[in-house]
Amino acid sequence: FVKISFTINSEYIYGNLIIILWVISIFNLLNSIKIEGYRFKRVIEYLSNYIMGIYILHPMIINILNLSYHEKGPLYAIVMWICAIVISLVCSIIISKIPKVKQFIRI
Repeated sequence: FVKISFTINSEYIYGNLIIILWVISIFNLLNSIKIEGYRFKRVIEYLSNYIMGIYILHPMIINILNLSYHEKGPLYAIVMWICAIVISLVCSIIISKIPKVKQFIRI
């Protein structure tokens, strides 16, 4: 039997008009949320220090984890996406401790 599988490279879908509208909508939704809780505000402020590192590192982590969600199902893709973000965050925190390198992951 011949198994035909493919993966979609994310480089090709970010320019899609629907994706652009979706991202703008999500941004506006998140931007309209009022942060009231002190703990929640502290978590957001903490994560904001590492968001550029997460953005830069997550494609490499996804490639390392070999996320092929077409073959394993959507639940697997969601779990692995969360793992990729958490691993990227941990790597970002570690990199931010290195004096000469930390400037590359800060905005």
